[in-house]
Amino acid sequence: MPERPRPTAPLIIEVCGGSNGYQGLVESLHHGLEEAPALTQFYSHLDFDELVAFAASSWKKKREEFFGFSRFLESSPSAYRIFSEIYSIGFPWLNKNKAISPQQEAKHNKLNPFHGRDLEERLNEVAPATVEKLVKQLQEEPLKYIFRCKYDDERNEYDDKRVVMDFHNVYPASGRIVPAYAAEISRIMSKYPQEYHFAVPKEVPSPAPTLITPTQITPPNTTGQLSLF
Repeated sequence: MPERPRPTAPLIIEVCGGSNGYQGLVESLHHGLEEAPALTQFYSHLDFDELVAFAASSWKKKREEFFGFSRFLESSPSAYRIFSEIYSIGFPWLNKNKAISPQQEAKHNKLNPFHGRDLEERLNEVAPATVEKLVKQLQEEPLKYIFRCKYDDERNEYDDKRVVMDFHNVYPASGRIVPAYAAEISRIMSKYPQEYHFAVPKEVPSPAPTLITPTQITPPNTTGQLSLF
């Protein structure tokens, strides 16, 4: 079974645009991976960029439109429908910020072995129970992520929904936040499978054989053109 490398913190920073000082995408990616651990079981069927776009934008959608997003998930007939809807937001966001350096280009290509092709067929290979698990996780209320220095200030606010991000410095400084997020995402993804599965092509039934009589035989095509369909 083919394998791909693990995403490193420097690559994650470039994919999320953090090298340009942008924090929003890498932040949402971290929160999305934290709150949807079922994505671990999807990763073998996804490009890395597809995982990033889905995890980040689904979390952002959940935070901004929780009840509408939950109703959409409830009514969606398939994983492909869910992913397609999320990608209509996620990929423009990702492509706007992604800035891959020549040094990271080869690794980035290896992390995206499907090149976006055959998404529906790939998602059809995911077990229905895994899809159901992901939907339930996406329907849970988003958590509130805080730095350690804010813990006492917010002790009376949403205590059951607060998560202290101890992978950050107690008093995070400019220039350290994005690298800390990227390092934590790399740690989370160290538990993701490296193997990936190519979608199995759909079988096309062969036509029933027909008998050809001598009078039905026609001369071969002599125009020099070959018709495949």
